[in-house]
Amino acid sequence: MEGKNPARIADVSRTAVDKLLVDAGKACLDYQDKVFRNLPCRNIQCDEIWSFVYAKDKNSPFAQIDQRFDKFTPPSI
Repeated sequence: MEGKNPARIADVSRTAVDKLLVDAGKACLDYQDKVFRNLPCRNIQCDEIWSFVYAKDKNSPFAQIDQRFDKFTPPSI
């Protein structure tokens, strides 16, 4: 996520948004490192995330090409 738009919406500096995202990421990393160790799992299923902003390419008019995009996030373990 780019920090400029959330900063504008929340009326705070982009630096504050970036710091908050970094802090949240570190907190998630610490939590997952503590909780997701030595689990008794035999099988793990995971899937990728495919996100669309505005609309899928095939469903949006060519005139709005600058307002849409998609983002693929592969899984990592």
